[in-house]
Amino acid sequence: MGQDKADRIFADIINRAQTVVARVPKEKDIRLQSLIEGAGFSLSHRHQSPRGCTVQAYHRH
Repeated sequence: MGQDKADRIFADIINRAQTVVARVPKEKDIRLQSLIEGAGFSLSHRHQSPRGCTVQAYHRH
């Protein structure tokens, strides 16, 4: 499966949700955040683990 198809499947899934919680290995990698925000979500909470992963919660606005 190519990246474009994976992105379309992910977008289809999040378009059915009101809240999305995402674990982002590298916060500087904004591809995942861009897909979520592009689907109409805004960041509502962020938590960084001691090991460097970031968990972000998004709500549809």
